[in-house]
Amino acid sequence: MIEIKAIATPGHIDSHMSYLVNGSSVLTGVSLFIRGCGRTDFQSGDAGTLYDLVTQRLFTLPDETLVYPDRDYYFNT
Repeated sequence: MIEIKAIATPGHIDSHMSYLVNGSSVLTGVSLFIRGCGRTDFQSGDAGTLYDLVTQRLFTLPDETLVYPDRDYYFNT
């Protein structure tokens, strides 16, 4: 059985979610990149909200939580 808990992490856009899987892994989507975070300059984004929710909801997860962020923002094409 897989348990998934939705965690509201708006800021990149106003309806963004992250997902805690089995209490041990978090899928952050574009709330977090490997070396940064999602842009907040469009689609109802808000940098202050993103900072507050990432630090209050994601950074407070147990240290042993595996974090699966989105891509490396600085990838080469």
